[in-house]
Amino acid sequence: MTSRVWKICRGLLASGVLITTAPAFAQTPAAKVARLSLEVTRTEDIRAVRRLQTVYAQYSQAGLWIEMASLFSPMGVAIYGADERRGPAAIASYYRAAWGGAREGLAAGQLHTQLVDIPVVNLAADGRTARGRWSQFSMTGQYGATANWACGIIEADYVKEGGIWKIARLHYFPVTAGSYETGWKSVSPTVVTVPHRFTAEQAGVPIPAIPKGMAIPAIKGAPAAALAGLNKRIGRMNAEDTVLNLQNAYGYYVHRKMWDDAAELFADDGVLEEADAGVWVGPKSIRRSYERFGPQGLKRGQLNNRLYFNETVTVSDDGAQARVRGTQFDLLGDYDAGTAAWGLSVFDNRFVRGADGKWRIRELRNFPIMATDYYQGWHKNRLVTAAVTGAAKPDRPVPAADVGALTDGAIPVFLDRNPVTGKPVVMPAGTKTVGGGSLLGAPTGLAKAEGLPGGIEAAIVEARRRLSLSVAYVGADNLSHALGYDIDDQKWRDLGQLMAKDGWRAKLAVAFCIGPEHTEACETSYDGVAAMPRVFSASHWMVQPVIDVAPDGRSARMRNYLIHFNTSADYGVGISDGLYPNNAAKLVDGVWKFDVAAPDQPYLESFSYAAGWSRKTGEPTKIPPIKQHIAPTGNFPPDINRDTLNLRHHGSIPPNDVLRWPDIKPMWFSYKNPVSGRLPPLYCPDLKTCETDLAAAKTR
Repeated sequence: MTSRVWKICRGLLASGVLITTAPAFAQTPAAKVARLSLEVTRTEDIRAVRRLQTVYAQYSQAGLWIEMASLFSPMGVAIYGADERRGPAAIASYYRAAWGGAREGLAAGQLHTQLVDIPVVNLAADGRTARGRWSQFSMTGQYGATANWACGIIEADYVKEGGIWKIARLHYFPVTAGSYETGWKSVSPTVVTVPHRFTAEQAGVPIPAIPKGMAIPAIKGAPAAALAGLNKRIGRMNAEDTVLNLQNAYGYYVHRKMWDDAAELFADDGVLEEADAGVWVGPKSIRRSYERFGPQGLKRGQLNNRLYFNETVTVSDDGAQARVRGTQFDLLGDYDAGTAAWGLSVFDNRFVRGADGKWRIRELRNFPIMATDYYQGWHKNRLVTAAVTGAAKPDRPVPAADVGALTDGAIPVFLDRNPVTGKPVVMPAGTKTVGGGSLLGAPTGLAKAEGLPGGIEAAIVEARRRLSLSVAYVGADNLSHALGYDIDDQKWRDLGQLMAKDGWRAKLAVAFCIGPEHTEACETSYDGVAAMPRVFSASHWMVQPVIDVAPDGRSARMRNYLIHFNTSADYGVGISDGLYPNNAAKLVDGVWKFDVAAPDQPYLESFSYAAGWSRKTGEPTKIPPIKQHIAPTGNFPPDINRDTLNLRHHGSIPPNDVLRWPDIKPMWFSYKNPVSGRLPPLYCPDLKTCETDLAAAKTR
């Protein structure tokens, strides 16, 4: 074995991806491939669990109660408050009665969207069960009648039966609810806290090591042939991560009206279909289409947030094509014009991997299902897009078969089979569907499947390295969501344990405390200890991840949009947001830990629920004082003072350099454009070093 190969093996051993019961050199290639096969299966398993819960939300949005219930095991249990149902038939009946008006599917004008996201999912050591924590934010109602909000926590257990993952138990804990008129409020006199079922270490190890003594099934056939099959499976997981990054990166570019960057993500023959406006063909035309929202770059008071939830990725067998289905949640408006709007749409986009190895968007198709004026609500108002004329006019109209998602209740078709039954998704009788066929013919010039290096030993090492990339993606994502849950419930000790010994945790945007103990003390000092009873909460949804994993699979850079659904026991407080643009994670003794956890916020603030983000009526809603059982320790000195990062945190440094809504705060990026390589105006790939890099750049 060469010194280079041995160094890679040692790195994988330390990461927990390569785990052996005997020295690697003592094992036969067949034994190594057999172990790798089990590790691949376990990585696929945790992804299958995450997908299962997301598909549940997608079916819910379409009112497919039978399909939802089919995701449960035969003895599966669904618990909603005091209601408990066992078995798919009983669960489907409950959903139909509680949410569907005793019918399958949605009634005309009915809205039933459940955004289910921020998972912390852990596979059991034996690989047969898993558990997960999710947050759910719901928008429901009937046009012309009612509109309601709800938010809660899902604690779920999963079981693998006959090789298929199913929901064994789903327990929904309501936290907030309310009508559109009042906004969401706590469902009890005090804010509900749902106990965590994961520790900091478990959050950082979503896929545990194969237990010692576990039987590892032998491979069938020659090791080289088995390894080739595993390589294809690993390649599909790698592609899932890359495509999801591309989809989410597109969202950030649109959010900031970075039109050039957004258009550069399309293939040469790419198309953009906005099902309420038209079809634009080719990157130049797509770039022109964005001008209907105004020129490039956000101006004061402009809000163009288009956030992605409930995303699933499907990769073709050849690994060169993929689709992403999800829900787009729009928060739009213009402060100076006094306008604000909500929107929901379903997207089902197609991607291709070109001969140069880069993934690009080939078909971006967006089907609006709700659009309403903020100050009226989806039960009273429906915004219908006016015909686009002038320079931004589409190249052709939307196909007739794609019209009606907003006005007629048509459902974007489910092209994937049900992950449990394996059958096509069954729509209720009389349902109109849209988005069924591709807008373009079969693509050409696709990338060829990647091979492995010659020699079985080197090929196994390379396969393990590639697997470590997708293991890291899940690990970094788990870690991000654990951070949000710990902040929500002020679990400062647990939050501190998420940090590496040299990890930086930011407080007040630019003061940093280093390491687990100082992070805990810093959080306690600045935010205090949870008041009992709790009267206010600001949920921390870390969504739309772009996770760039290092080639060795041992570190990652993460970007997450941060949205707060603020609430109290007495009134709805509204929405605020921010960004974690420069988070970083690394493996420490086989556990994912934060190297950097640093938010930039707020970009957007509701003045109150009633005023939203475009009507300033008096002072912002005041949060009642929170009396602590244990007084804060006061002025715990940070390890790195805020004034050492002035360049990176321009617009975020209190007390004299804060840009707050409706002014537009600078937005930083840790990555270049994934297709064109375009450098963003504000580029900081590593928060720990970019201050000196930025200072040096200013002097050049």
